Amino acid sequence: MLGRLKIKFPKQRWILLVAVGAAVGTLGLYLFLYRPLLRELKIQSSAYRELEANLAHARQRIARLKRGGEERSFTKEEEVTLAIDELTRQGKLKEINFISITPKSIEKSKDARFQILPLEVETESSYETLGRFLGSLDDLEASLMTVAGFNVTAKGEDPSRLRACLILHMCVAS
Repeated sequence: MLGRLKIKFPKQRWILLVAVGAAVGTLGLYLFLYRPLLRELKIQSSAYRELEANLAHARQRIARLKRGGEERSFTKEEEVTLAIDELTRQGKLKEINFISITPKSIEKSKDARFQILPLEVETESSYETLGRFLGSLDDLEASLMTVAGFNVTAKGEDPSRLRACLILHMCVAS
């Protein structure tokens, strides 16, 4: 008849076994639960940002329709801060990190209907997000903007991160 086999481990070995078991359990939780959830969160986050951008765009259109359905026009001087707010909202939706936005003094333009307000904008982003942001300038509802110049350099030692210094011209009604 076989009896029970008793194995005696010293206390330090039990601690080591418990620590290894906890590490393996934590690794298993990470690989099978946490990591897939992070992937799903990233997918849902990008979908959420897109929905948020569409919602902001729809709200702006509704506001324009309530004001009489006017088409996109030059920004009035008293609405410049609203236009800059829209610019930053649009940039943040495109994952642009704004370092500074500095309005300069209003300049005369060749066209008598509007003046130009130069904005010096300094940002940090990736190539892709900078391209999406520059492409989205055409979608701004509160203002007409053009890119007058830009300087793009790699940020530090990471070539995928950029520091961009942009000169944007906002058209302001005369």
